[in-house]
Amino acid sequence: MSNGAKGGESITDMAGKLGLDYKVIQTYLWQSGTLPWQGAKSIITRRLRSVKSSRKQADRHRLVEDIKEQVDYLCYAAKELQTR
Repeated sequence: MSNGAKGGESITDMAGKLGLDYKVIQTYLWQSGTLPWQGAKSIITRRLRSVKSSRKQADRHRLVEDIKEQVDYLCYAAKELQTR
């Protein structure tokens, strides 16, 4: 599952191939610290939308750190995919 997620495969595709429930695969990937690219993209999008409505500097800083972490993950996954 982790290799599929790192390779850009969606959770829905993995669930169909492995015959497992979507939620089981999602939970496993979250616990292992691996996200499909689509998951990282949706997290980034939600965080960017939240930044607009954040009133406190600490909240904005936390959101920016979350976004940075997801962007770093996408860059790492893209580099790993290039080496294959």
